[in-house]
Amino acid sequence: MSAVLFFTVLPSFAQIDIGISGGVNLSKPDGTYFRSAGKVGLQVGAFLTYHLTDHFALQGEPSFNVTRIRANDEGKSISNGLNKGNKSVQFFNLPLYAKLKITPNFAIVGGPEYNKILNDGDFRLNDGAEAFKDSGRFGYGLGLDIGNFYFRYRSLKKFDEIGDTHDLKLNQYQIGFRWKLL
Repeated sequence: MSAVLFFTVLPSFAQIDIGISGGVNLSKPDGTYFRSAGKVGLQVGAFLTYHLTDHFALQGEPSFNVTRIRANDEGKSISNGLNKGNKSVQFFNLPLYAKLKITPNFAIVGGPEYNKILNDGDFRLNDGAEAFKDSGRFGYGLGLDIGNFYFRYRSLKKFDEIGDTHDLKLNQYQIGFRWKLL
């Protein structure tokens, strides 16, 4: 029984990588009530890669993300507007990427991601309602893995409750390092 477990479980662990990651992000919100140059934030998380073949894998990257955005003057005078200034929005992200390994140290990743605002109650509109939707949103991400270094582009749309447009689009660029633990 031990031999059977050894020869069936050990190879399946060889197909899985587990590790941690961390880095910075540069966020550029675009919408009627948000227009700002890139604001620097951070992200920390983990990754789990399941190798289906030598060149193709599925990779989950749960992470905590602090995104800094700036509200402009347009919303401060309307009842369902938001006061001008910098806002630090905290997200939980769960992307599921398809990973195409081009060389041993270079891969392309892309796929859908689930995003949930963790501090949505911190930001109130002028009428007292929450400024951001607390329900999860789906977006997408694309990126490169170069050795332990990674680059990601993320896109998320329509998660604000400001005004009547709800047109906030968040473009984010992430740079960081990954450390394989198992």
